[in-house]
Amino acid sequence: MNENHKRHIEVAYRRIDELLREAGGTLSDADKDSPFCRTALDTAPVQHRVIADYTRRIRALMLDALARFEISVETPHIPASRSALINLMAAEIDIEELDPKHLLGYGALPPEEAKLLAETNAEITAVLGQMSAFLGAGAEANLESRVSKLVVPVKMADLLHALARVITAHGLVTLRPSLERLVGETESASFEIAVFGRVSSGKSSLLNRVLGRTVLPIGVTPVTALVTRVAYGPEERVTVRFATERPVETSIADLPNYVTEQGNPSNSKQVTSVLIELPDARLREGVTFVDTPGLGSLASSGASETMAYLPRADLGVLLSDATAPLTPEDVAIVERLTRSGSKATVVLSKADLLTPEERSSVRAYVTRHLSAELGYEVPVHLVSVVGSTAAMADEWFETEIRPLFFGHRELKAQSLGRKAEVLRSNVAGALRARAEGGRLKAEAKRSDDTDSVEEAFRHALGTADGAFEKCQDLIHELPRMTDAILSETAGRLARSRRPDDAAITLEAVTRECIQGTDERVVSVVEGARAAMAEALATAAKRFGPGPEPAGLPAPRGLPVFDGTALGRGLALRLPRLGILSAGIRKAGLLSQMRIQVKADLDGVLYFHQHRLEKWCQGMFLDLKREFQAKTGPFRAQIDGMHIRRPISPDELDKIETDLRALSGLRLVADLEGVSTSGENTSGPPA
Repeated sequence: MNENHKRHIEVAYRRIDELLREAGGTLSDADKDSPFCRTALDTAPVQHRVIADYTRRIRALMLDALARFEISVETPHIPASRSALINLMAAEIDIEELDPKHLLGYGALPPEEAKLLAETNAEITAVLGQMSAFLGAGAEANLESRVSKLVVPVKMADLLHALARVITAHGLVTLRPSLERLVGETESASFEIAVFGRVSSGKSSLLNRVLGRTVLPIGVTPVTALVTRVAYGPEERVTVRFATERPVETSIADLPNYVTEQGNPSNSKQVTSVLIELPDARLREGVTFVDTPGLGSLASSGASETMAYLPRADLGVLLSDATAPLTPEDVAIVERLTRSGSKATVVLSKADLLTPEERSSVRAYVTRHLSAELGYEVPVHLVSVVGSTAAMADEWFETEIRPLFFGHRELKAQSLGRKAEVLRSNVAGALRARAEGGRLKAEAKRSDDTDSVEEAFRHALGTADGAFEKCQDLIHELPRMTDAILSETAGRLARSRRPDDAAITLEAVTRECIQGTDERVVSVVEGARAAMAEALATAAKRFGPGPEPAGLPAPRGLPVFDGTALGRGLALRLPRLGILSAGIRKAGLLSQMRIQVKADLDGVLYFHQHRLEKWCQGMFLDLKREFQAKTGPFRAQIDGMHIRRPISPDELDKIETDLRALSGLRLVADLEGVSTSGENTSGPPA
């Protein structure tokens, strides 16, 4: 047998295999609900199984022949998940091409039909996004496996196992995002403690003391240039992630080459995150420490990283020098922490330089100062990491931090129990709706009120897509504000005749313009959020109380404008003829500013545009993801009411069996007392 014979046999076998695959798909009922199904299904389930058995037999014969003839077949190298993801991406592109604006070449669409098409496109795109996320999750998509590793009360573990099984067995895909979120929240039981402060305030030294070893680099000059997280891990490991390269694992000794201004100036290596994992007892309890770049450094990129991290901390610790007064920037950090929903506390370092009497006096003064500035009290503590007074840092952690963490964990356990009970109720409602629809033995007639619910959902997603486009337009206007900002700054300086205030005035005007854009963006986001809340309220009127609309994520954590370096070195002088006219003064100052600061201002505006754009993308992604999860229970009931085929007696029996099982796993009686007693021992030790 020559190579031509072998090639012909391989091609023929490959064609037979494709035909068998197509025949199996034709007989399968997987596409029975497709509006474009090419065949009418007229086979019994037993025929599907037997045909599949015959197919396996034919493939076995072909494999045996290929082996005997020594015909090698290329091993597939394209992962099935990647191929499926490419198909989903192609589907998303096709949906984009159905935008009403792209159909104008075929003639104008009536406004109502254009609106309906846009809203339907948004809904389909959202579901395609869920499919892509599910495929891309890999092993994370196996919820049953993830649940088995959780450390939770036994009854909670049993309920999560049952929910994962029932949702998968009955194809309740609209409820799967809710379960994924619940499992994710249960897995991430960490309590993030982020330490903020000025350059060289001792943040890294304090964390090293609490950890009991030197982990984070320390130095006299500004050291930490990137946010660095320290969490529990079974083995010591440092993972560095980059914007354009694969992550690398390195050692603690090599850490300065990535997180310090000396080893990685201005983040030239494009590091995006650093995670240090340690087998430390305190970290094992669930605490994660976060070391942030110092504020007031010439390395403004590090300061921007710190500002961006503010809203993510469960507890924000402002570290300040006990021998120096608090600055307005310190007070602003505390105010931003509390405004973003994080707990805040102030820790004064270098207490070893003060006598016990001086420590009491300083603590009282700082407490009064913060209360006067903020209008509320903030805890203030003194610590040291030097000599015999270093025990103050340990005492601070044991008496102030650990109680907060354990209280947080207990509240989170109760919250997770309530969410699990709500999901149990939603799954049971979807099964009852499916059983009722199946008993009709025919397609249920769509009612006007359920149609109005689906229309409200489509409208909300369409509104969100339109709001996102509007936000993008607003954000892209930022770089075009340079001339207006310089003109306004020059006008104010001309009127005040104080060119020495140029840097302060320029920062103030820039801040006002940026805040104006931020406020307009937030207003648009709030409009989309309101449309989603209204849609959920419409569904609740039809189906009864559902997920709380107020749970939709609110706009928070906007990137903070840092203009401290803007205008440094700006030296202006009034024109000699400026005494005659404010207009002449303004023109002269404006000309000087365009030469000295225009390039820097362009950079500041472009930088804020980039950060605001990323924030906006994340905000709308979170909104739509949460909305899809909250609409899942309603959609599951609607799907059950509008079932397109009779349900077999066997399937009805399975539904009834699972309903009884879910009923026996109620958590209502346990919600107020969820604790770590009776834990699920199938997971790793606490």
